[in-house]
Amino acid sequence: MHSLKVQEKPRSIGRAYAGDLLVQIAQHEDHDDKQYGYMFASSPQESPVYSPSPTLTREDIWPSRTRSRVLDSESPFPPVFFPRNSKRSSKPYSPPGSSPVKVSLGFRIFQITSILIVGICMYALVENILFLVKSYGDDSYQDESKRSSVNIHEQLQSWIIHGEEELSILPQMSSGGNHIISSPVSGSPSEIGHKPKEINHAMVSTHNLTFIHNASSVCSSVRTKSQGRLNSLSSSSGATGEGIYFMIVVHSAPDHFTERQAIRSTWASVKTLKNLAIRTVFVLGKYQLSPSPTLENSIRRENELFGDIVVGDFIDCYRNLTYKHLLGYKWINKYCPGATFILKTDDDAFVDIFQLFDFISRTYGFAPKPGTLICNVFPEGTKPVRAKKARGSKWSVTMDEYPHSVYPRYCGGLAYLATGDVVARILDVSDRVKFFWIDDVFVTGILRELAEIEPFYLNLRYLYDPEEYRNWLLPAGTLPNDNNNSNSDNEDKKSQQRLRKFPFLFAHIERGDKFSEEMNDLWRKTLRSWSQ
Repeated sequence: MHSLKVQEKPRSIGRAYAGDLLVQIAQHEDHDDKQYGYMFASSPQESPVYSPSPTLTREDIWPSRTRSRVLDSESPFPPVFFPRNSKRSSKPYSPPGSSPVKVSLGFRIFQITSILIVGICMYALVENILFLVKSYGDDSYQDESKRSSVNIHEQLQSWIIHGEEELSILPQMSSGGNHIISSPVSGSPSEIGHKPKEINHAMVSTHNLTFIHNASSVCSSVRTKSQGRLNSLSSSSGATGEGIYFMIVVHSAPDHFTERQAIRSTWASVKTLKNLAIRTVFVLGKYQLSPSPTLENSIRRENELFGDIVVGDFIDCYRNLTYKHLLGYKWINKYCPGATFILKTDDDAFVDIFQLFDFISRTYGFAPKPGTLICNVFPEGTKPVRAKKARGSKWSVTMDEYPHSVYPRYCGGLAYLATGDVVARILDVSDRVKFFWIDDVFVTGILRELAEIEPFYLNLRYLYDPEEYRNWLLPAGTLPNDNNNSNSDNEDKKSQQRLRKFPFLFAHIERGDKFSEEMNDLWRKTLRSWSQ
């Protein structure tokens, strides 16, 4: 016991000395402008407590042993305290440079924002739950696409003409004895004849569509080969065109010589792929009401040279595009019914024929299911362009021409593929349906819907932006926006760009002075990419 008191005495003396020293430092006037950051107590058993009195005492620095020591006893470090200067502030201590007011305001803003977000989420959750409760077992909340599909199908039933209502568009006789089929919705009577009085009851009859040039030898010249799968290509044994995998029908205009020649010299120059034939014809109408001898002679010589021109006896204009579309179907049904696929395109389309053949043959095979229609599908609900809202637009329609508020699903006219039975079914329905002059909507929308044919979506494989194929056409040593010097990274990117195949099946080529040049550039690079 005596030894313990002896050991405790030096410790108590040291603590007393340290306390007196701290009091002197805190109250010294020469050190008012100096801040002592921290002092360490000599014992971990006691906690520093600040006194609100203006004068520090030893008791303020070292409190009595009766105070709680739970916190100090648990801490392995001596307690830390911060003596105040002589001015003594009653405000709580805050670190230098901090802004308690701003921190508090920011925290309040964060709280309010969090509450709002949680409230919105809860509101949305409650609304969804209420909707599910209401829609459970209620037929009025069916799938929207299904309901709209049923409605448009019912609306289009009114387009079918029955019995005494039939009023087909009879051909008018010109002074030269030729049949001139005029559009019932033409805005220019002097150009293509007079409109029938009953527009709503007018219908197109394919029996009135006649050929001036028919290119009948295109499919008959194809000989069926005995190798492997060619014998099972067509379901109709012995049909003309059996052995043709792609029968390409290009919609053109009489004066589009440049476009037709560009197609012949590029992607339509391929005649055979894996022992399967590919053939092409160009469908067009008459140039104008009064024949142009020069243009007609040019078309006649073009047909004699290439043998791929199909000309219908109607005026070639926007209002007669439906006639051109159905004339192509009539030609397929009459002269080439045995083709596996009919590929309809416009004359400003580029087709990667190698990629298309590879994709279609792997996906649909060499004997596709009946009713196959593959295209860029415009969704149901697309609204027609009304004449009052878009004056001067070549695609504007009146309520008499199309009384419904939306179009059915239809295929974009740039390019699509169909089997022969699809062509025959649509052609059969067309003889009983009212006429509509926008061919894509009428043929692949209204007639397709009435023939109960469902299209397959191929939307992501179409390109309509010319800048994208122009970037693909850049020379091997050039990259878009490449302003850096050549290095290893750029060389790798350029190498990948050179080897990269065309990322689309179909591309819309911008018409103009560089049309043929761009078509040829696309074709040459396509050949190089597929030859590697």
